[in-house]
Amino acid sequence: MATLCTLLTLLASANAAHKIGVSDRTFFRRRYLTRHEGVVYAPLVDVHPNVLDSTHIEISSAPDGYITASAMAFMQGLYPPAAQEECFNTSAHNGKYSENQKHLSGPVCKYQYPDIKTFPTCNDRNSIAIQGHVGCNALNDVQIDFEEECPVADSLNHKHKKFYHQLWDRIFAGTFPRSETNFYNAYDLYDYALWRWTHDPEKTRRIMTASELAQLRALASAEQVLRYANLTDPTLDPDALKLRGIAGRTLASHVPRLFRANIASGGVHNKLNLLFTTHEPFLSFFALTKPGGDLLRDIFSELPYPGATIIFELYSNAAWQEDSFPPLNHLRVRFLYRNSTAPDVPLRLYPIFGHPLCSMSWKWFEAAMNGIGIEDAREWCRVCGGNNPGHDGYEDGEEECFCEAIRREEEAKKGKKMSQLTIVLIVLVAVLGTASLLLVLVL
Repeated sequence: MATLCTLLTLLASANAAHKIGVSDRTFFRRRYLTRHEGVVYAPLVDVHPNVLDSTHIEISSAPDGYITASAMAFMQGLYPPAAQEECFNTSAHNGKYSENQKHLSGPVCKYQYPDIKTFPTCNDRNSIAIQGHVGCNALNDVQIDFEEECPVADSLNHKHKKFYHQLWDRIFAGTFPRSETNFYNAYDLYDYALWRWTHDPEKTRRIMTASELAQLRALASAEQVLRYANLTDPTLDPDALKLRGIAGRTLASHVPRLFRANIASGGVHNKLNLLFTTHEPFLSFFALTKPGGDLLRDIFSELPYPGATIIFELYSNAAWQEDSFPPLNHLRVRFLYRNSTAPDVPLRLYPIFGHPLCSMSWKWFEAAMNGIGIEDAREWCRVCGGNNPGHDGYEDGEEECFCEAIRREEEAKKGKKMSQLTIVLIVLVAVLGTASLLLVLVL
């Protein structure tokens, strides 16, 4: 078996209590770059195992500081300091290229510097692939109505009201109003409690038990699933259901787009792509694709743990000539998930979309992903209400300007065979879409 492309999507959950450590990420180095006893080896084609080449690796991150910090830590584990023949003196070469014009001096000898692209939140076309739910005004409207229009949430809020109020005096007083310490804010409450548990353990663990923290996590999972993965509730209208899954839909569109560009290049560019974002795309994508079917529903209906990873691998079992690319009918895709960074937690294969096998033909996978995806930024703006300049909920006009620019581009393209927007997206695909690996990491 030869691995062609591994789309390793690192989804960094919005959980600032944890960051991904260097040692956690060596697991993926051993799988894709270097052989190591006890870890399945699936090498990326023509990717240097020790020297970071930014032309082969595309790293995209949400702009949050703890997410970009985790992206940096991950890359330190994936590509640790390289053993070079010499370290170039920046002062001797005036901080510029060395004499052979191949190496750029850095402030730390042998340290390898990844090129991490951070996209503004919802005023950039690239951002919707990473966080399709952020800045989606129509989804915000649905979330505002969450307390009034979700009977399941109302029932859970009533059932656990006493639990939250008991914790308020010990944990949340001074940070959350008592009136907001309830199931409707379950994730924020859990995130804060976890932060205290992690960063102030001596005091926090005297006033809160591990079982209470676990219950906060379970309730946070239930709340976030209802908000972002409740796609079959008969009490909601179809548009609201589609909006709840928007983060998974934009991710579902981005994955095959990256693979298509990799195939179009013959596997030459961007051997590895990493996306760092938040937990919402995880939950939405799981609800849309149902990994493992109903038997494994519970595994994919909880908040991902810090460092959880979704992986899509494009590969071929067929033999092909070294200087050629396998034909499309020989390409296959598999979906893997690892909900932890603990060394004893395995990376497991799961079928998705009800497919009977864990491995799917490329064409089958592409059609299934396109069937749930959001086609492009223009479609995202239409679904999210961004084409209406008078729509409430914009912050500093950023989202309005983003979608308004798309509307103007569409008007300008009338009478032309190809719009400016299409050209922009083609360029984006050429740059980002040749990934062999999309790793989604949850922080």
